[in-house]
Amino acid sequence: MMTLRTPRRLLRVDLSAGSVESVPVPDAWRRRYVGGKGLGARYLYEELDAGTDPLGPDNALLFLLGPVSGLLPGESRYAAVTKSPLTGGFLDSYAGGTFPETLAGALSEHVGILVTGAASEPVRLEVEADGATLEPAGTWGADTAETAAVFPDAAVACIGPAGEKRVRYATIASDAGEHHAGRGGAGAVMGAKRLKAVVVRGDPPEGLD
Repeated sequence: MMTLRTPRRLLRVDLSAGSVESVPVPDAWRRRYVGGKGLGARYLYEELDAGTDPLGPDNALLFLLGPVSGLLPGESRYAAVTKSPLTGGFLDSYAGGTFPETLAGALSEHVGILVTGAASEPVRLEVEADGATLEPAGTWGADTAETAAVFPDAAVACIGPAGEKRVRYATIASDAGEHHAGRGGAGAVMGAKRLKAVVVRGDPPEGLD
């Protein structure tokens, strides 16, 4: 029997306040928007003003999963959604590999992560068992492969020096640089927020029958 992911919550991270909380996704949104692109667009519409600076603390960055993320061959994907520092418009970028399937297993009750604000010092987000904590980055200045190597027991999405320096086309790399959420500069948004990495521990969800 086919069982899709039907999570009802979102992990909301406020880097300015240093807080992490699990919040419900409105039922009407879950019914109307299927997958990361639609839901991400709605969250940006609600969170941002027209003049929001893409590299300012008021921009939002979302890591979102779909209903079959990690459940079917070829469907291990996540969406990085934000306001682009390159174009000033809506940005949805996608990447595969072990990061999204591990995220789907770790956040079984959540559609993904919404990041707002900006940290005063570089941090990383540690995700496990439907929760998360903020920790000192520890690898600021390192490239993406070096950062991933520090966490061999985890799936890591991170930025390198380009993202840290807010290069407007910087990517978010996962699987030690084998996969990238490219185009549009989502990595620069992470850098502006001083978020070095999202480090996820967990087992991928069981595949569909």
